[in-house]
Amino acid sequence: MIRASDDRHLWAEKYERSVDDNLKLQSEVAEAIASQIQARIAPQEHAVLRRRRRVSQQAFEAYVEGSYFGSKTSEESLNKSVALLRKAVELDPDYGQAYASLSHSSYVLGMLGCVLPVMPIPPPK
Repeated sequence: MIRASDDRHLWAEKYERSVDDNLKLQSEVAEAIASQIQARIAPQEHAVLRRRRRVSQQAFEAYVEGSYFGSKTSEESLNKSVALLRKAVELDPDYGQAYASLSHSSYVLGMLGCVLPVMPIPPPK
């Protein structure tokens, strides 16, 4: 962690985990950062950070790749993003981050005046 105002190095830590534990790792990093910056976390927020929900490896990979293509602004890359993110939610219908990214990519396609392919999104369980 580096303070932007003076480029001072504040904190660094190395984390090595299996990709299967990506959400657990995200929670550990969030807690470590909050501790380092001395943020106050309410007990209910601690519970959320400690909640362990596994995302399938395939769904996570489709989400990461779909999010990457969603950061581009060409019709081709956004269509690829939508396809990958749809795959992620089909593989894991409870994967909220994938739904959020899918929504964003679809929105950007619409804002650019592109036509979305007609494919229903599976409803959450």
